[in-house]
Amino acid sequence: MFTSFEIERFEKIGDQNMAIGYIPFSYGIRNCIGNTFATINASVALCLFMQKYRAEPVPGFKPKFVAGITMTLGDKMKVKIVKDPL
Repeated sequence: MFTSFEIERFEKIGDQNMAIGYIPFSYGIRNCIGNTFATINASVALCLFMQKYRAEPVPGFKPKFVAGITMTLGDKMKVKIVKDPL
């Protein structure tokens, strides 16, 4: 039974050091139970959006690639969203 708030309980949990402090619903073993649901919901919404629209590259845009451990874009990717005619 919970009797009182004791900040010491949040200083260290197992091998996790709570260096960022007490942040309810967002870090460690006490993270938000709706996090997985929100991620799945956003993925489904994106899939439904992409069924009706598509992304096309902007004419004349040349992406700048940066080589590292993986190849990434050095700048933002410019695309235009158009309604799929199908």
